[in-house]
Amino acid sequence: MRVALCALWLGLAAGPALALDYTSPDAAAGADYSKASQLVAAQKYDEAMPVLQGILKKFPNHADALNLMGYSYRKKGDYKQAFEFYEKALENNPLHRGANEYIGQAYLEQGDLASAERHLKILEKACRIPCTELDKLKAAIEDFKTKGPQTPSGATGI
Repeated sequence: MRVALCALWLGLAAGPALALDYTSPDAAAGADYSKASQLVAAQKYDEAMPVLQGILKKFPNHADALNLMGYSYRKKGDYKQAFEFYEKALENNPLHRGANEYIGQAYLEQGDLASAERHLKILEKACRIPCTELDKLKAAIEDFKTKGPQTPSGATGI
């Protein structure tokens, strides 16, 4: 009994010390991810992609970086690559709000309303409180229903 209590105490005492040495992928990729996000927001996809590739080389399952890579490919008109990155982001985090919104938008741009609505349902579960990703995809679906697919120029399709 005394040995078990001693082992428990040592384990608890070591826990916080070990936690201080742990660096999450999000924290480690922070500056690079911030830079990539800014480049994507500025529509500088060709500049953002190498930064995102660097993150993904170190952290291949970084859902946020995978999502931004998919977004960048979609905005460049390469839907095949966009879907691959969105799907990988969703494999790592099925409730990723950004990836579900963006893949839903991509499906709409390809004329696939049913798939977009499937991702809308996922967002309804993921967004326990109101979230912009849900609102944006819902609005895009309503727009699609009234106007039809709005594929950006230069898109290459799936």
